[in-house]
Amino acid sequence: MAAVAPDPKMAGMEMQQQGYPPPGEAQYQPPPPGYAAPPGYAQQPVQPGYPQPLQPGQQQTVVVAGMQPTMVIVDSKPADHFGFALFTCMCCFWPTGIVALIFSCQVDSKWNSGDREGAKSSSSNANLFSKISLGIGIATLIIVLIIIPVYFVVILPAQIIGSVVG
Repeated sequence: MAAVAPDPKMAGMEMQQQGYPPPGEAQYQPPPPGYAAPPGYAQQPVQPGYPQPLQPGQQQTVVVAGMQPTMVIVDSKPADHFGFALFTCMCCFWPTGIVALIFSCQVDSKWNSGDREGAKSSSSNANLFSKISLGIGIATLIIVLIIIPVYFVVILPAQIIGSVVG
């Protein structure tokens, strides 16, 4: 493939495109004498607070004010522990389970009314009473699992033997 020599007439024309002025020339040229400026392109009135376009030869000065640090605290809705409260009410110890259910139902209504601290308090109380109910239920289950075998293995045979002998 043969290399093509550049045309000397085209030197410096690589950057120029049709319809655009060559580099270094002013971009705006005033209309010739006898012609008015096109309508709608007159100088706009100066409005305070808005930057004005720069005129040729002007420098732009930018002043950046220090930004104040902003802290955004995102507070999420506390858990209502409804499932835990319902389970402990149905399966463990119902008196404290009902109290846990009441506190659990208060969480959403307090949060939606804007009482953030009240919603957090109701959430922690629902969790507390659910744990108390669960603890009482587990303790009762352990006691029952110990008493029933003791009754059938130790106490009942002793009563049967005592009634046969005596």
